[in-house]
Amino acid sequence: MSPPIRPDNPKESEASQAYSLLQAAVNSTADGLLVVNADGKISIYNHRFLEIFGFSEEEAKDQPDEVLLSKAITKIVDPDKFLDRVRELYATPIAESNDFMELRNGTILHRYSKPQILNGEVVGRVWSFRDITEQKKAEASVLKSEQLYRTLTDHMLEFINLVDSQGKIIYLSPSTKQILGDNYLDHVGTSIFSLVHAEDLEGAIGKFNQLVVERRAVKAEVRYQKANGGYIWLETNGNPIVNEGGTVDTIVLASREITDRKLSEEKILEQNSKLSAIADTLKTKNEQLEEFTQIVSHNLRSPVSNILSLLDFYEKSGDENEKKSFIKMMHESSSKMLSHLHELNEVLKIKQNKDIERQWIRFDDALENVKQQLSVLISNTEAIITSDFAVAPQIHYPNIYLESILINLLSNALKYRHPEKMPEIQFSTTLIEGGIQLTISDNGLGINLKKYGHHIFKLRKTFHNHPESHGIGLFMVKNQIEALGGQINIYSEENNGTTFTVKFG
Repeated sequence: MSPPIRPDNPKESEASQAYSLLQAAVNSTADGLLVVNADGKISIYNHRFLEIFGFSEEEAKDQPDEVLLSKAITKIVDPDKFLDRVRELYATPIAESNDFMELRNGTILHRYSKPQILNGEVVGRVWSFRDITEQKKAEASVLKSEQLYRTLTDHMLEFINLVDSQGKIIYLSPSTKQILGDNYLDHVGTSIFSLVHAEDLEGAIGKFNQLVVERRAVKAEVRYQKANGGYIWLETNGNPIVNEGGTVDTIVLASREITDRKLSEEKILEQNSKLSAIADTLKTKNEQLEEFTQIVSHNLRSPVSNILSLLDFYEKSGDENEKKSFIKMMHESSSKMLSHLHELNEVLKIKQNKDIERQWIRFDDALENVKQQLSVLISNTEAIITSDFAVAPQIHYPNIYLESILINLLSNALKYRHPEKMPEIQFSTTLIEGGIQLTISDNGLGINLKKYGHHIFKLRKTFHNHPESHGIGLFMVKNQIEALGGQINIYSEENNGTTFTVKFG
C-alpha cells in the first residue's frame, strides 16, 4: 500500500486525518478487506487480509501496491483461476461476485466483490474475504450425519417414525411401507394416533404424554392399522429430543413387529385358561371322589360289616326264632345300605346333568306347590310364611331343581324353628349383576357359623339334635345350584335365625 500522504497544507492535513480514520475502521473489521482501483492497483487493505493470505506488515510494506495482490494469491491459490475470475468481473464492471474459494492450505474463504462507482463510473472494486473453514466443516459434518442417519433409517428393519410434540408425523422410514403400503409417505403430516387400534388408543396417548411431559423414554405394545385394513402388533420405543429451552420438539419412535409373539402369548393364555379349567375340574372331581369315598367308607362299611356279622351268627345259630331275628336285622341293614346308594346316585345325577331342560317358572306358583307338599308341617308349627317376588316374579330354570331348593330350605326353616318363637319365614327376589337372587330368612335356632361354617353344605353334617336331621338336604341343594352355575350363601347367628341367598346361574 502507498505510504501515508504527508500534509504540507491544512487541506492535506484534513485528508490525512480522514485517511487514518478510514484505515483504522478497515483494520477493525473481522473480514479481510481489499480495495483495488480500476487500473488494478491496490489502494487499501487491512490486517485481516494479510493474516488470511500469510503476509506480515513488514513484508507488505516492501511490496509495490500493484504486485501485492498477485503475490498473495500466487502464494496461496492457483493464480490463473483467480485472475480469470478477476478479469471476468472487470469485463462486467458493475457485476457483484459472491462465491467461495479454497486455498492451498485447506482454508475456505467466502469471497465477495462489489464495484466502486463514482459519478456513474466504476473506479475500482472492494473485495472482502472471510474464513469460513470451520463453518464449512460443521456444515459438512451435519450433512454427513444427516446422510448417515437417513442411510441407517432407510435400511433398518425397524420402523422409524419422527413425530412432533402433538403427535404429527414428520418422517417415516421406508420400512413402514410394509405396514402402510406404497403410499406410506401420504401419512406424513397426519396424526400418529390415527393409525392406532381403538382399544389401544387410550394407553398410547398416556405413554405419549409421558414422553412429552416427563421427557423420558417409554416402551409400549400397540396395534397399528395396515394398508389392507388389518392390524399389526408393534413394540415401540419412544425417545424424546429435548431442546435448549427444556421442552420436547421431536420424538423418535422405533418399532419392531411382535405380531407372532403376541399371537403365541394369546395361545399360551388360552391354553393356560383351558389348563386352569381342567385343573379346577380335576380338583372338583377329586373333592367329589373324596366325598364319595367318605360315603362308602363311613355309611356303607357299617351296614356291610353288620350283614357279614349277622350271617356268621345265622350260620352258627340253631334256634329258628333267633335265625328269623337275624334275617330281619340283615334286611334292615340291606335297606339302609340301599338308601345310601340311592342318595349317592342322586348326587351323581345332579353333578352330571347340567343340560337339564329349563322352563319359565313363576316363583309364586313354585312356592305354592311346595307349601302344599309341606301343608301338614306348616299347619302343625303354625308358621307364618310371606313372600315378595315383585322385582323378579319369574325365572328360566329347571322346575324340578327350583322346587327341590324351595322344599329343602323351607323344610329346614320349619324343622329348626325356635321353641320359644312362632316361626316366621320370608321369601323374596332381587335383581343383581348377572341374574336373579332368591333370599329365604327365618327366625329359628340359627347356626354358630364360627364353629360349623366350614361344614354347612357337606354331606351328612348335622348341627342340631333333631330326629330327622340327616345332613343330606343342604348338600343336595348346594350341588343342584352349583351344577347350573349358581351360588348359595348362608348368614346366621345362633338363636337369631338364618338367611340363605341363592344366586341363580
